[in-house]
Amino acid sequence: MGLHDAVSFGIIRMMKILRSPILILIAALASFSPLVARVSLAQQPVVLFIDDPTAQTAAASNQADDGVSRFAAVFTDLGAEVISAPLSAPLPDADLIVLVRPRRALSLEAAARLWLAVERGAHLLVALDPAGQSGIAGEPTDHALATLLSRDYGLMLLDGFLIAPGMNASRIQQASTSALAAMPLPDAHPITAPLREYDITVTTWGARPALPDALGIDSAAIPLLFTESAYAETARNIFRENDPDPPELNLDQDRVGRLFVAAIGENARRGRRAAILTDGEMLLNGFGFAHDSAGFPIQIGNVVFASRLAAWLLDLPSDAYPGLPDGYAYLRIDGEGSDWYAEVPIIRDRGADFPNARYNIRAISAFHNTQSIYILIETVARPDPASTLIFQFDSNSDGAADAFVTVSGERVFLQSGSNVGVLADARYAVDLAFELRLPLSFVGTTFAVCLSAPQGVSGEPDCSDEPIRAVSIAQRDLPTAPRLSQ
Repeated sequence: MGLHDAVSFGIIRMMKILRSPILILIAALASFSPLVARVSLAQQPVVLFIDDPTAQTAAASNQADDGVSRFAAVFTDLGAEVISAPLSAPLPDADLIVLVRPRRALSLEAAARLWLAVERGAHLLVALDPAGQSGIAGEPTDHALATLLSRDYGLMLLDGFLIAPGMNASRIQQASTSALAAMPLPDAHPITAPLREYDITVTTWGARPALPDALGIDSAAIPLLFTESAYAETARNIFRENDPDPPELNLDQDRVGRLFVAAIGENARRGRRAAILTDGEMLLNGFGFAHDSAGFPIQIGNVVFASRLAAWLLDLPSDAYPGLPDGYAYLRIDGEGSDWYAEVPIIRDRGADFPNARYNIRAISAFHNTQSIYILIETVARPDPASTLIFQFDSNSDGAADAFVTVSGERVFLQSGSNVGVLADARYAVDLAFELRLPLSFVGTTFAVCLSAPQGVSGEPDCSDEPIRAVSIAQRDLPTAPRLSQ
């Protein structure tokens, strides 16, 4: 069979499989371009980044904030060769094709060339923004790329712009002011395992929802990241340049509840993989892969997630996925304490101050970095979660308490000058011990603490014998997920 016959046979087969007028048109348009036969792969996998001026994609060669050179370097570090090509001609052979943040919808010809390359055996990663923000046209849900993702991988692209409480028309106009935290699903996939273990968020900047189909004809899709703190606004007038409409939830039009922003799918017929991210900024140098002045990733969740997703798309075994970067405080605030640093001193509390061992403080440990203070309080017997902790902090080191924190149930309350209310950024857990993390901007590094039993249990509160001074540990905080329903 000659090359022309092979092309014709492949297109006829594709038409029979797709059975859709728009997809048949794609196949027909693609037939005018020569099909390059796939050769046997070398040991080194090839990752093709789409660099297309017409679609205005984010380029792997672009080291500016709107480029994806840092994400491309992830594949190089994993042992792959990174190449680039536009969609204006047949694509070269590759093990993986990456399409990030096209600002214009793909033409039928471009979609055809992309999908024929996938038909030849390439995995696929797409990161697609919603329409409207920053002049992005967006990929329509009824166009070829979205239809093919849904049909072959169970990855359904939906309309809408995710808006969280407090976002107004001016905030959503620009990506930099529309950040939204997404969380990993419990026990979803090894890609998100370290995010789940340490409660790390992934940040989006203007995302749209996706809907994975768990079981299709030839496909199975798995959601990876979600948010429950936003709704999907479908009105386009919110991005109107003059007099934009304010965002407004309309339950008959806008999606609410658990909204997915990242998912993966596999096609059993091809044995191929695909991933969809519904926000392109997740992978851009100046957003998801931004660095601080010291060279540390600002969005560690984005870097960890994208790096492990890259490993999955390269068919690496899960034990070869990139781990967590150094320099961060990998402590689970779970009330257990076994993962605490050995250099943090344990301050023993003298005597049996409370008749019931569950409310008798045995030891206190504390350390701080530039962002937070971490505290572990052990009792003689397993502590009662119904207990109350009252902290007195000396925030300005003048020897007098000036910030008061009360921990009751699952809430952490602060009273400090004009600041009164719930400390939403605090983390607290009770199991074998009391364990908490408090933002250092509201408290200090020196404190005293008292433990009170709940009503009905007789006895005076047990207080620390002396002021506790937290030691300094040069480990950065992890960005953590907001407390939402599961």
